[in-house]
Amino acid sequence: MSIYPAKESDNCVSQFVLQHLYSTGNTSESLDQPSDIVYLGNHTYIISDTNNHCLKLLELALVRLTTYAGKCGVHTMTETDTKEDDTLHYPKGLSYSREREMLYVVSSSLVQTVDKEKKIKIFCRSEFTLSSAFLAGDFLLISYKHGVNVIDLDTTDTVKIGAGNSSGLANGRFNIARFCNPHGLVVVSNMVAFVADSDNGVIRLIDFQLKKVTTVCNSIGVLENRRKSIAKCKLEQPWAILLVNDSLYVGNNAGIYTSTIKGVS
Repeated sequence: MSIYPAKESDNCVSQFVLQHLYSTGNTSESLDQPSDIVYLGNHTYIISDTNNHCLKLLELALVRLTTYAGKCGVHTMTETDTKEDDTLHYPKGLSYSREREMLYVVSSSLVQTVDKEKKIKIFCRSEFTLSSAFLAGDFLLISYKHGVNVIDLDTTDTVKIGAGNSSGLANGRFNIARFCNPHGLVVVSNMVAFVADSDNGVIRLIDFQLKKVTTVCNSIGVLENRRKSIAKCKLEQPWAILLVNDSLYVGNNAGIYTSTIKGVS
C-alpha cells in the first residue's frame, strides 16, 4: 500500500534520500521529481522516479539507492502504444500486492505492472491523466483529474466515480459527484474510502455501499449539500492522505493536517 505520496514539486523524498546517501559518499543514483513510495518490508522501499522514467530501490539498511525497474532516462513507451515495452512513461502512483507479487504503476494515462522478475506490462489505459493508486484487495483505486476509477484486477472492469469529463465540487451519487484534480486516497474498509480532492481543497468520502460521495469537515462532520459550510472545511491543496486508527493525516502545502474520524468503518 502507499505510505505517503510526496508532492512532486516538493521533491521531499529526493531530498531525504540524497541527504542520507551524501553522508556516505554514495551519490551514483539520484532522483528527479519522485512522486510515490511503497514499503516492501525489511527496510526496503520502491520509489517512482517520475522524470527519470523508472523505479528506484531504496535499501535503508545498506544506505543504497539503485534502479529497480525501467530504463532511467529512457521512455520509448507512449500513451497510445499498443506493444509491450520494458520502459515506464512518467511513473507516478504506486501500489504493491503481496499476494500477487505485483507492483501497479500509474504512468500518465497508463497503468503498468511490474512483476517479481521486473517485467513491465500494460495493465490498462485511461483517456485522462492519472494521479495516485491505492490497492484494496482485488481492486485498484486510481485518482484522475475528474474523479476516481475502481478497477477489478482480474477483469479490468471499471467503476467510475465522478461526473465524466468535467471538474467541480459536488456531492451526491457516483454519476453526479464532481472532483477537481484529486490525488491521494486511502480505503478504510470495503465500504468507505477517503480522497484528497486537491484543487477543491477538501477531503471527500466515498461510500461504496450507498454509491455516494460526500465532503468531510473536521469541525462539522460529513457534509451533504450544505454548501455554505464547505468553506470551513478548506485545506491548502491537500495532496497525500493516510489513516492511522481514527486519525486522518493529510499532507498539503502548509504541512501535515490531522483530523479525527469517528464512526467510519
